Amino acid sequence: MAWDIRIYPELDLAWVRYHGDVTDADYRAVVAAYPEHPDFRLGQRMLVDLRDMRSLKFRHLLVIALQARIADYAMRSPNEILQVIVAPSSLAMKATSTVLRSWRGLATPVVRRVVGELDEAATILGIDEAKLHRIGREVRLPAPGARGPQPGPSGGAKGSEG
Repeated sequence: MAWDIRIYPELDLAWVRYHGDVTDADYRAVVAAYPEHPDFRLGQRMLVDLRDMRSLKFRHLLVIALQARIADYAMRSPNEILQVIVAPSSLAMKATSTVLRSWRGLATPVVRRVVGELDEAATILGIDEAKLHRIGREVRLPAPGARGPQPGPSGGAKGSEG
């Protein structure tokens, strides 16, 4: 599996990272794992990091079904949810477009922004660029012996094989 979730409660930020060969099974696992994370808080900001995605295999109908599940959570949020997607490549933009298309017609409090660089994400999220880059380096470090979901450094889930 090619994903990580790390939540930084002090920043009110969930960082979801997809890397390597990403499939809809990875997306499904993230959708299931995120609300179960011990630091999950409804309405927290989210950064979706697609910088290290190598390939993508999504079934559009499954993406739509998963978005409906996410929309159900989002509708219970006490505030708007800011989601920033870092999509620096054409492959990352293809993944982003697939997900964004599936949100058409859904009225949710999720405000999405798509950017090409982490600096832009820092500006939108209102987080110091140096701090966000430091976290970005941390989330890219492979966990020793990572196989299957396990706690990350902040209690995050990890579905990483490399």
